[in-house]
Amino acid sequence: MSKYTTPAERIEQLRRKYGSYRKAAKALGVSATHLRQVAVGDRNISDEMVQKLGLIAETKYRRWGT
Repeated sequence: MSKYTTPAERIEQLRRKYGSYRKAAKALGVSATHLRQVAVGDRNISDEMVQKLGLIAETKYRRWGT
């Protein structure tokens, strides 16, 4: 497994581990609706959610132009 993952991929791992969004959300201490919305991209992820998922937010920079 790559050391880099997206929040959606991490949520999917947890959903598979616990069997549902509801059970994964309970284990994380967040709302199941909020977790699903972040997973499908309907809601932006907060710093608190990043931490609860066990992720570290990194910004990658790409040079554009010449």
